[in-house]
Amino acid sequence: MAALIAGVAVGTVAIPPARLLGVLLSDDRSTEAMIVWDLRLPRALTAFAVGGALALAGALIRCCCATRSATPTSSACRAGVRRGAGRAAPRLPVAWHPSLAFVGAAFSMALVFALGHRGGALGVERLLLTGVVAATGWAALIGFALSVAPPAQLPGMLFFLMGDLSDAPSPWPAALALAAGLALALTFARDLDLMTLGELRAATLGVEADACASAST
Repeated sequence: MAALIAGVAVGTVAIPPARLLGVLLSDDRSTEAMIVWDLRLPRALTAFAVGGALALAGALIRCCCATRSATPTSSACRAGVRRGAGRAAPRLPVAWHPSLAFVGAAFSMALVFALGHRGGALGVERLLLTGVVAATGWAALIGFALSVAPPAQLPGMLFFLMGDLSDAPSPWPAALALAAGLALALTFARDLDLMTLGELRAATLGVEADACASAST
C-alpha cells in the first residue's frame, strides 16, 4: 500500500500527502488533480492489479510443480510465457501491445504445456525443462528484434519489455482479470494446496493431478 501511495504522490511534480488527500476527496480541477486522476492513479492501480496477477500465476505454477525452482519470479515455465509475450509485441504500435502480448503469452504457454506432456501425463521435470528451452529461444528472438530495431523505436521497446504502464488507459481490465483468476483459483484451493506435497501424495488424498494442473493453466 505504501508503494501504491508513493506511485501516486511521487513524480516529476511532487504532491504532498495532505494535498494528495485533498485532491482525492474533493472535486478539484487543478493541474495536480489532472495529474493524479488522469495519469498517476490509473497507472498505479494497473500496476497493483498486474502485480497481483503475476503473483497469483507464480503461486499456481509453484503449486502444480511442487518445487522451489518454480517461484513467482523465476519459474522456468512462467519465464517461457513471459518471453513469449515479450516477443509478440515490442515492434508493433502501442495500442496493439497488450492484445498481442497476451496472444504471444498464450501461444508460448500452450507450447510449453504441449511439449511438457508425455504419454498423456504432465511431467513436472519435463515441464520445467521445456520452459527453460522456450525462454531461451524467445530471449534470442527478442535480442535479435532489439538489435535490428530502428534507434527511434528502441527506447519504447525497452520500456515495454520492462513493464511500461504509461499508456494504461484504465485499471479495470487488469483488476477484473485478477478478480476472475483469483475466484477460479479459490475453487481449486484445497487441491492446489495438496499438490504442493507432490503428485503422488496428492493422488493418495484424492486429487486428480492432471485435472488440477489443467485447471490452473
